[in-house]
Amino acid sequence: MLEIRDIDAWTDKEDIAVCIARETPIAKENINIVNLRASYGGTQTALVLLPTRQARDVVEKGRLKISVVSCRVRQAERRIARCFKCLAHGHDTKTCQGTDRGKNCRRCGTIGHLAKDCKAEAAEAAAFKSILEKESMEARTGTGESEASSSGSDLQ
Repeated sequence: MLEIRDIDAWTDKEDIAVCIARETPIAKENINIVNLRASYGGTQTALVLLPTRQARDVVEKGRLKISVVSCRVRQAERRIARCFKCLAHGHDTKTCQGTDRGKNCRRCGTIGHLAKDCKAEAAEAAAFKSILEKESMEARTGTGESEASSSGSDLQ
């Protein structure tokens, strides 16, 4: 997966695919523009899925001309899945067997407000983060529920 930055505001997914096909030996059918989103300064950023070998070649160049702009290209960072049910990392909602925290604050873990309105002390937020990290670790290693996951249920 590649991240292409500095794309001008008037360029759409079709334009990006055409430019990549023109600038590289990759056929347009093999170019998958996964996401195109607005970025800072009126620019856009695209996530593009390409065949591995060709993607490596594009990243080595470092830049790709799209429309009239020389855009920066890099390999996209791999993001760890986050479950929106239990708020832990390492799995998704479909496979979650943890506590349902869908209505909890993502910062401190309590119900009644959103993270943007959270007024919890840093220690409370750190304690909740620690609980989530333990649950994430358990999910990755495949161990059963522990004291951390059962004590997380009183944060509802």
